[in-house]
Amino acid sequence: MAVTSKSKKLDKARGKNADPLYRLTKVERIRSVDGRGVWHRYIIEGGYAPVTGSRSGTKEQVTTYATKLAEEMNARRFLRDGKQIVIGKPKPRTQ
Repeated sequence: MAVTSKSKKLDKARGKNADPLYRLTKVERIRSVDGRGVWHRYIIEGGYAPVTGSRSGTKEQVTTYATKLAEEMNARRFLRDGKQIVIGKPKPRTQ
């Protein structure tokens, strides 16, 4: 498997981010809309608002997925030369 420049940047960013902002805080079973399969809701807290998602699979599978997602979210905070990326309303341009 080839290592891409994106994965190298993510690995480098993970090393800089010793105190993660985003953390998986909850995984709970929910009813599926169509009544088929096992579904879970996960909640990742940190930043401005919690991130809530739903995914099919066992609790362990959803926990693994959501934990990796939180790690990627933390890594993305420092992708540009160690500067923290903040997502929000754009600042008005001054001319």
